[in-house]
Amino acid sequence: NVLKLLNEPTAAALTYGFSRRESGRLLVLDLGGGTFDITLMEYTDNVFRVRGVGGSTSIGGTNFDRAIVEHILKEFQTLYGFDLSQDRIAYQQLVIHAEKAKIDLSSTDETRIMVPYITATEKGPIHLNMSLTRGELEQLIAPILREIDEQILLTFEQTDFSPQWVDSVILVGGSTRLPVIEKIGRA
Repeated sequence: NVLKLLNEPTAAALTYGFSRRESGRLLVLDLGGGTFDITLMEYTDNVFRVRGVGGSTSIGGTNFDRAIVEHILKEFQTLYGFDLSQDRIAYQQLVIHAEKAKIDLSSTDETRIMVPYITATEKGPIHLNMSLTRGELEQLIAPILREIDEQILLTFEQTDFSPQWVDSVILVGGSTRLPVIEKIGRA
């Protein structure tokens, strides 16, 4: 029997054990695959109160993946003079490997993107084998990071709270594992 449905920020706060405290003010940043949700919450007397919400339906982890794909496409075009975006199968492989690279760069400073036989030309098969560093990724996603910052500040402006109001930050969603997102949450 369902007794009560919880919104995602409240569920995240409970999951992270916030209800064991007496009180507090939370900033919940939920960076999913396709959306970025921001919630300002207050916890007092065993009750969570949403004090403000914000975010964007056009920012998410897939934006990071796309930035990596565009980088690979450009590098591959430069090296081999071949546009992989015109090959649907090769492009799908890029999307899969871009997400894997993003995940890898959450816990390491450098990763390799390797796809054997990504395509073939008259001269024979071409393999994709390139490295990507965390620093390069952060440069590629810098415009998205600025949008994330802007959305957080906009949420504070709309609620008349300042960032100093927040006691704790909860990061939800796979892309929040990137160290650069953790830095944004702490700032």
